[in-house]
Amino acid sequence: MRIGTAEFYSVVEAMEEVADSLAIRQPWDGYPRMPIFVKLQPGYELNEELKRKIRDALRTQALPRHVPALIIEAPDISYTFRKKS
Repeated sequence: MRIGTAEFYSVVEAMEEVADSLAIRQPWDGYPRMPIFVKLQPGYELNEELKRKIRDALRTQALPRHVPALIIEAPDISYTFRKKS
């Protein structure tokens, strides 16, 4: 099943705490999972409360399949020359 990233990013990046994000597909135990990396706005920290808020937003504003297996804080999100993650 393909997960559209536009739906995912529109929910996550609309959150005031999140400056940028990147979702990847990763094989895990014979099945794909979707960890996400989030770059936070200054003054925020990725704690359990924020992780729960991100998961709840994706579950209710997108689809349950958009809920990430892992949420990892990243200092920055890399882009290619053509502005692709």
